[in-house]
Formats: sequence, C-alpha cells, structure tokens
Amino acid sequence: MKKKTTIVLNQLFFYKIYSGTNIKNYPTSLYMFEYIVKINKNINFIDLEKTFYLLKKSLKIIHKLSKKKILFVENTFINSNLNIISSTARACNKKYITEDWKGGIISNFKSRKRSEKVNIIIKRIKYLPHLILLFNGYDPLIINEVFKKKIPIICFTNTHVNSQLLTYRVPWNDNSVYSTFLICKLIYLTITHNKSKK
Repeated sequence: MKKKTTIVLNQLFFYKIYSGTNIKNYPTSLYMFEYIVKINKNINFIDLEKTFYLLKKSLKIIHKLSKKKILFVENTFINSNLNIISSTARACNKKYITEDWKGGIISNFKSRKRSEKVNIIIKRIKYLPHLILLFNGYDPLIINEVFKKKIPIICFTNTHVNSQLLTYRVPWNDNSVYSTFLICKLIYLTITHNKSKK
C-alpha cells in the first residue's frame, strides 16, 4: 500500500499539480488557503498530501457511483484542455458538457420554459446526473445550480474556486495539460475497472 501511495504522490509532483495560480483575474479563494503551503509571487504551492487525500476520497465516490449517471463538466470560461475531458467521458460511456454553461440546464431540466440552447444540451445529456465532475470550477452559476438540486459535486480546480458548496475540492494545477491527463486517467481507470467486474 505504501508503494502505491508513493507512486501516486511522485506522479502528482512530476506533473506539477502542486503549482496553483494567484493572479489578478483569478485571485486565491478564502476556501483554498488551507490547501496551500507556500505563496511565491504569482504561484500558490499546493499541499500535495492534502490533494492526494482528497483525490483518494473522490475516486472512492466515483467508484461507488461508477454505474450510475455521472456528468463531466468543463468550465470553458477558464480554458479548454484539448478535449482530454470530453474524450475521457466518452471512453467511460458518460455524458459531458464542455461548452459554456447555460443557466437552467439543471434547475429547469424538467421545465418546458427554457431557451433553445438549454434544450439542445438537455437533449444531449438526457438525464439528471447522480454525480457531477467539475473541472476548472470558477463559475458560481454551475455550482449553485447543481447544489440546489442536491447533486454531489467533485470539483477539480485551481486555488481560485470561491465556493463552500462543493462535496469535495481537489486542488490541482488546471493550467497543465499533463496534470489534466493524469487526473482523467485515474478517473477512467476507476470507472472502467468497476465496469469490468460482474
């Protein structure tokens, strides 16, 4: 067990998941200071042991709900991770939203009064999820809407996410394609491993 823990911690370090952002447009959230061990100019150094602990707890939830309806959501207001997240969702046979979030996707899911853009997204995702995996969780509109429906949210985010309404925050460097790849790989292995069991 210790060997596995060491390997994962080494991976988190190798992919520079410890490097958080602290800049004018995305200042450090008050809810994220407990995960920071050092601040140097525009860089927040994330406590990897805490990230690892939260990642393990999050993967356990994903494993438990892997046969349920899981929705991957990437907040493109921050950046787009080269289709890694949407590709992972497809590989796991799960639905995803990687365009700008439209208000009412969750809160007006069963209502007839909604915009055409929301209608298009709802027809594609088809169902209300049991779990949302949120990447780059900056927009409070997404978090508030999902929270009101009492759907658990696991948020993989940099140190700017300003919300206490998340089931779990997993602090990481969302500016790195490599760290995105690692997180998505772990999620993929968790879901598909459970699917392979009969």
